[in-house]
Amino acid sequence: MSNKIYTEIQTKIVKMLEDSLTLKYQKSWFSVGNMAKNPISNAFYTGFNQLYLSFIADDKNYSINKWLTFKQASELKGVIIKGEKATPVMYYNRVFKNEKGENIQSNEVQKLINSTGKTLADLKITSNGFLRFYFVFNVAQISGLPESFYKTDGTVLTDIEKIEVAEQILINSKANIKHKFIDEAYYMPSKDLIVLPDTSQFKNSLVYYSTAFHELSHWTGAAHRLNRVFGKFFKSKEYAFEELVAELSTALVCGSLSITKDFTNNTAYIKSWIAAFKNDVTIFFKAAAFAQKSADYILAFNQELKQVA
Repeated sequence: MSNKIYTEIQTKIVKMLEDSLTLKYQKSWFSVGNMAKNPISNAFYTGFNQLYLSFIADDKNYSINKWLTFKQASELKGVIIKGEKATPVMYYNRVFKNEKGENIQSNEVQKLINSTGKTLADLKITSNGFLRFYFVFNVAQISGLPESFYKTDGTVLTDIEKIEVAEQILINSKANIKHKFIDEAYYMPSKDLIVLPDTSQFKNSLVYYSTAFHELSHWTGAAHRLNRVFGKFFKSKEYAFEELVAELSTALVCGSLSITKDFTNNTAYIKSWIAAFKNDVTIFFKAAAFAQKSADYILAFNQELKQVA
């Protein structure tokens, strides 16, 4: 079953990226104020699940990005519309066991590590990760749900409010950001420095913050922050992977602020990602996991916007 699911996910992600190369207009990661969520818990999906469900919602033209399991829908007396198929989402966790083979909660493990300064091996604790898929339906695929489930929640921030929040995040991050009259933006790991074009060079403020968050996403990967590996060469796999992490992280951050984040127009990156995913779709899962950590790190500079898992 899992191989079939992997193939389905791989096919859809590759097609989405291939379509982005041929579209005559710039495609966005998320519709403004429409990130995937569970309407019962009111929790947003995170990482791979957020990105993938939003891909599917866009592909199927679902106007409401809300998703339920079959059980949740049934408990609400909802009925799956005939012929509709579920979408797979993933659940990943780790199981910790002591030397007696007894399970230990992850928070207890972290307390032990913090209090003793020892590693898992020193503490004779084993750690095994597991991945499971479960299935959800968009509310558009279900009839008979409460009326509120078919409506968009809340209000979207005004452009001025988005700018205020975005600027506060940059300020609170204390990142070293320099502006120059140049036609590129980049992060220099050796100097822990973000360089951006002058603000007057951007077509509007929201595009500026989208660009700034991309470089801030790279900034989160520094050794003394989230400690990701940066590729040293432009065409290396490590370089392309880090660009994918930053692209997805930026999409998650901008989506949380209801700022439109367009797909990158860098054809070389997109083609390299397509080639990588055709070979191993789990690369996307890994990149999405890193991206969520990066987005959480950035959104923590404004606690009200930090996503709930």
